[in-house]
Amino acid sequence: MQSPLTVADMLLVHLAKCPSARNRFSYPGEMTQQGISEKLGVSRGYVAIELQKLGDSGHVDVEVRRVAEPVK
Repeated sequence: MQSPLTVADMLLVHLAKCPSARNRFSYPGEMTQQGISEKLGVSRGYVAIELQKLGDSGHVDVEVRRVAEPVK
């Protein structure tokens, strides 16, 4: 039996599906904490905690940027 994905796993899959944002001034709404939380169905605070853990472990780069488009 396969184990269910953790929120961190789902977050990584979500970010992998987003267009590359390297060297961009602004990011699409689905890459914000709010956009991720709405997509995954978890609280924005939980996304923030998981992003911090993934950033500390080197799995993601956490940056502060402008949002190019609102979350849909």
